[in-house]
Amino acid sequence: MHASICAGGIKMAGWNLKEGICTKDNASDQEFWDAITHMFKNTHKTTTYKFCFLKCLLDCTEKNHIQNISFSILFQRFTEIYWDLIVQYDLCQVYKNSKFNKSKIEVIIERVYTIQGLNKKSSINELQQNIRLDMIKQIEKYCSQNVVGAFYDSTNGLFYSFSKVDKQITFSSHALDFINRFRGPIEEVNYFNWAKMIERINGNDTPQSFIIKMSKLGESSNLNFENTRKYNIEDILPWVFKEGK
Repeated sequence: MHASICAGGIKMAGWNLKEGICTKDNASDQEFWDAITHMFKNTHKTTTYKFCFLKCLLDCTEKNHIQNISFSILFQRFTEIYWDLIVQYDLCQVYKNSKFNKSKIEVIIERVYTIQGLNKKSSINELQQNIRLDMIKQIEKYCSQNVVGAFYDSTNGLFYSFSKVDKQITFSSHALDFINRFRGPIEEVNYFNWAKMIERINGNDTPQSFIIKMSKLGESSNLNFENTRKYNIEDILPWVFKEGK
């Protein structure tokens, strides 16, 4: 039974799920691509959280090569990525016509760098360790309640099981194999769709270099290409989400 169907047959919103069971352990490559396409094109997105979460899944599986990943590891990476987007690039992550002018993650991060008296070029590593860890915990507490289940539901439950009690996700072996074989193409198409949403949100405030680099991928931004890459990540966005850079 799909985990988003609760007792009585009523479908529960993905973000509100306390746990989810992988819906198919032996999904095909096409089913995984279809699930990613569904997330990009057919699911409601007020914030950019799902794109960032997919990037975190890619980064954390590449680094750890394990099926079980804790929320703490995922949301540490989540925070690092958003620090650059919010502090260094000053890019809003939520539609202004939604009920919030700023996303929760913007509120948390902006509060920290303002109180600490940092400037727009400051790295997250300039924070004292206890302050950085507290910020990550705040973001984990909020986003683990919303993002993990929402992404699970938006990708038809094919990639992982999760538990908000155990605070971890568990990839199916087929999903992990798919990610490892198609990591580059998944990352590129995620960047492209993420960039489009950021441009729609920020409008004329989006850096021109961002728009130019984003548009370069436009003609090849479909999910039907094989495991080849026409562009480097640096060609798509004006920043690079890699450790040590």
